[in-house]
Amino acid sequence: HQMENVVLSPHVAGWTHESKKLLAEILLQKIKKGE
Repeated sequence: HQMENVVLSPHVAGWTHESKKLLAEILLQKIKKGE
């Protein structure tokens, strides 16, 4: 389908360097706790 007035783009806002670092820290804490 083609629509001249529509643009689709992927959602990437959740994958910043800060969010990746926070996710890694949370996962490490869970691993240490045995979750």
